[in-house]
Amino acid sequence: MENFDDFLTPGDIKNFDLYLINQYACYMRLELTEFLLRTRSQSLTPPESSKAGASDTPETKKPDEYFDLTQFFKKIDSHNSQQLKNIQKTTQQLITDLIVDELKHKGWGIGTIFGGTGLVICSSDENLDQSVWSTAFDFVKL
Repeated sequence: MENFDDFLTPGDIKNFDLYLINQYACYMRLELTEFLLRTRSQSLTPPESSKAGASDTPETKKPDEYFDLTQFFKKIDSHNSQQLKNIQKTTQQLITDLIVDELKHKGWGIGTIFGGTGLVICSSDENLDQSVWSTAFDFVKL
């Protein structure tokens, strides 16, 4: 960041709660970008083409990977002052819904596991339906 954002003025304090939610959404986008690059990169994972039935889809590279929302929000909490601890569940859900909508709009297949605390992200709805998580008892396709 080269300069402070224009909204960071004493006259705009009344909107800081909204700005904080937007900041958390930015953090989640950054974490998910790194997660997707790390887990879906075909050049950084060993080739699996020698295995019978292996396909070239990125989901076959790390099929058990999911994004842990609980760990993400704990990490965000740990970076903030005591007054900002324990982001309320409604705020967490608001941020998660926003990010899920953005990912779906970009064409990703999205589901949840572990009571909605884990995001399963696949390159398509078809791959999501074929993922290892699709048979989990609490899997929900979004």
